[in-house]
Amino acid sequence: MKKRGEDRLYWYAEPQLVYVTYSDGSRPDWEVGLNSGLMYQLALGKGWFATAAIGTGPHFVTVETPLQARGFIFSDNFEAGLIAPLGPGLQLHLRSRFRHISNAGLKNPNKGIDIFFALAGIVWRLGA
Repeated sequence: MKKRGEDRLYWYAEPQLVYVTYSDGSRPDWEVGLNSGLMYQLALGKGWFATAAIGTGPHFVTVETPLQARGFIFSDNFEAGLIAPLGPGLQLHLRSRFRHISNAGLKNPNKGIDIFFALAGIVWRLGA
């Protein structure tokens, strides 16, 4: 069983680049930005961790919708997940994330856009 002292707190920086194409052939849209935040990993034992994270960061979007103006926005993220060991230096990461983007009232419309993500990934730690 892992000791409680093996819980971890990380600061992270996560660049984001999104390219969107449309089935109707209209011009594509872009989103570019950088999120920064804190992630806490609670040791559950034998290499398992429960995770929680919160972050925010500036972005620029080219899309304009009835809910959100084009241009500078903020992206706020809340996340919960699980890390499972797969072998020496190998982990499975499963996460669910809620993200809200809006421009803090700098330009109308500013009702924001809410997005839910399901994320899965394999992490291979070199030298482990």
